[in-house]
Amino acid sequence: MRVNWRAVLEQTNPSAAMLPVTLHAAQLLILAGHRTEAAAALQDLVERYPSDLQAHQQLAALLMRIARPVEAEQVLKKVALIEAKYYAAQPQDMAGIVAFLESSMSTSAAPRTAPATFVTSLFDQNAERFESLLRESLEYKAPELLFAACQKVSSIKLESLQILDLGCGTGMVGEVFRPYATQLVGVDLSTKMLEIARRKSVYDALHAADIVPYLQGLTQQFSLIVAADVFVYIGDLDSVFAAAKKSLTPGGHFAFTVEASPEADYFLQAVRRYAHSKSYLERLARQYQFEIKELDETSTRLESLRPVPSYLAILQAR
Repeated sequence: MRVNWRAVLEQTNPSAAMLPVTLHAAQLLILAGHRTEAAAALQDLVERYPSDLQAHQQLAALLMRIARPVEAEQVLKKVALIEAKYYAAQPQDMAGIVAFLESSMSTSAAPRTAPATFVTSLFDQNAERFESLLRESLEYKAPELLFAACQKVSSIKLESLQILDLGCGTGMVGEVFRPYATQLVGVDLSTKMLEIARRKSVYDALHAADIVPYLQGLTQQFSLIVAADVFVYIGDLDSVFAAAKKSLTPGGHFAFTVEASPEADYFLQAVRRYAHSKSYLERLARQYQFEIKELDETSTRLESLRPVPSYLAILQAR
């Protein structure tokens, strides 16, 4: 039997109770302490507007708060289906994107990496405003932090470097490292981001590709491989480390940042980015015969106005 949320709302706000159901009506009920009735109002809202992403998200969150997790999980499945449509993908790619989004909102096992189509679409859609968002709103500083760390590592000579910039995006890493490179190559999934990087004229070559297959197919080696906040879209870094080791000159360096996980090797956060643990990075370094030159706690950006706990690593190929 449906909860009569309108009758409850009428006691405190008769005018709102007379109107078609809205998010505002649900919020009024929550403020008055009527969470069960608010959930019923939100249920009516999502039935009225089955593609309303915000209404579904608020319903799922409220159901979790009132200890109805099974129902919340069902709503989250719908959230993933609705949101997946925002990412321009071929029909055959949708299932992977839905599974990825759903796992970020639940306790189910996360995929080993974000779908390439999700990443490509996300950055293609945001390319033109990407730098202003990162720099002005999120206080992004990964390129500068990586460069400062490289300056401190005595085995890195900041001159005549052959540099590969993984996930180069719009070229912020390239702008910082270009004066010290005889060769600077960038690779990224997003062609829109690469168009902006190309305008800066700091790279000798730019390639639209997934970074692991690109590394695996390389025939040359680099003295420095840099990846600034790229592995937040890759959970399992085993193949990345293997391919990076093959692509470095003897004694070459691998410099990167990740978001920090306190326990799990890696996990997919609700913000759709992976976090990695220090012990996981140390284990991979040993496995692929890297010497750890730096592995420090830092923060490369803000999230909800708070510093995001991160690790900055510089590894040397033995």
